Amino acid sequence: HEVEQITGRKVSVSSLRVYKRIYLALVPYQDRIPPEWAYNAWRALVDSGDIPRFLDKALTEGWSGAQLVFAIRKAKGKEKKPKVCPYCGGVLND
Repeated sequence: HEVEQITGRKVSVSSLRVYKRIYLALVPYQDRIPPEWAYNAWRALVDSGDIPRFLDKALTEGWSGAQLVFAIRKAKGKEKKPKVCPYCGGVLND
């Protein structure tokens, strides 16, 4: 794989397909997504089924990527307690 040669990491074909699906779904919104949001926030946003609604809400409320993931999980009935940094009190990404 060319990816393995460039990065030194093995990446499965199925993972590449998932990355492509996530990326293509977010192309129309790429200029609005904060660069500090991790990939898991991107994936949660796409898997939410309502990208515009969750993206608008997150940007309006000033959510971090972790807060977005938490809100989407809660909306889907998969509530998970967010991890909080014991030093600064900030919400951590999964």
